[in-house]
Amino acid sequence: MDWEDLLERAGRVFEKESQLIRLPSQGKAVFVGDTHGDLDASQQVIQRYLKKPYHIVFLGDYVDRGDYSEENVQYLLELKWEHPGEIFLLAGNHEGFMVKEFYPSNFWSSISYKEKEEYGLLFSKLPLAATTQNGILALHGALPDLRSLEEINQTELGGDIGIEWSGEIL
Repeated sequence: MDWEDLLERAGRVFEKESQLIRLPSQGKAVFVGDTHGDLDASQQVIQRYLKKPYHIVFLGDYVDRGDYSEENVQYLLELKWEHPGEIFLLAGNHEGFMVKEFYPSNFWSSISYKEKEEYGLLFSKLPLAATTQNGILALHGALPDLRSLEEINQTELGGDIGIEWSGEIL
């Protein structure tokens, strides 16, 4: 499958998910931090945990810095397409390059303008956070001020819903 088909298919999967992923109560969650183009690390995690009773949550930053950014993100997108209920890909700041440029950005500088647009559109569909039944909230960075976790579903990548924090613990 070429990269355009992959992005289209993955986009359809992400469109069915909300910005706040509620992980299934059955099973265990494995949280994976920044892989930054480290395809080998992503493959090792998948090899070890892509089986019952695990759900794998990648916390963003799939590209930049590593030697295999495009291969890494495409590998994860293919697995998301094949295992949408077991693998969850959250947005990190390196997926938001089209909203706010930053450096180093070797993935973004290595692809064409068309690819930037397509990846940028896909990454704008990535969920922002995941939560477990026992109250763990997982995300890449900070969220805007929220009154409840449900307001995450109204938040867009690079957006601010403009709600001031009430001081209550969510």
